Amino acid sequence: MFDWLSPPLQAEIEDLAQRFGPARFESIALESNSYLLRDAPRTSEVCMVIRRPSGRLITMKKTFYPDGAYRLPTGGVDAGESIRDALEREIQEETNLTTTLLRFLGALVYHTEVGPRFATFVLLVEETGGVLQVNDPGEQFGSISGDCG
Repeated sequence: MFDWLSPPLQAEIEDLAQRFGPARFESIALESNSYLLRDAPRTSEVCMVIRRPSGRLITMKKTFYPDGAYRLPTGGVDAGESIRDALEREIQEETNLTTTLLRFLGALVYHTEVGPRFATFVLLVEETGGVLQVNDPGEQFGSISGDCG
């Protein structure tokens, strides 16, 4: 399912599933004009399921989302970057929190008629410290909330 990703990412997916799984893997068909395919150099992202001490989850709304649309924070895995490094970097940029990885929940692999094109790696982390705030002004956050759930 992941043979189109770099060998280091393939190995990391296996390691994450063994250490923090069991993980669920799903394949999703997309139209070739899907918004997920517009950033051609990017092949994957992390989806951060961040559980706060209250048990609630963090959700966010970007300025360009439709009214009432909130979602879990996500961020790209840069070329040559590991999933765990991307997770830590994105959590710092988008929430300013320190966390502990609890579970690798799984991955969604999006594909078109020509094959796999994009993967979302979903990881559950637990907040261990910090103050919830956005550190990257380029993120276009309309709001971030720690009260979903």
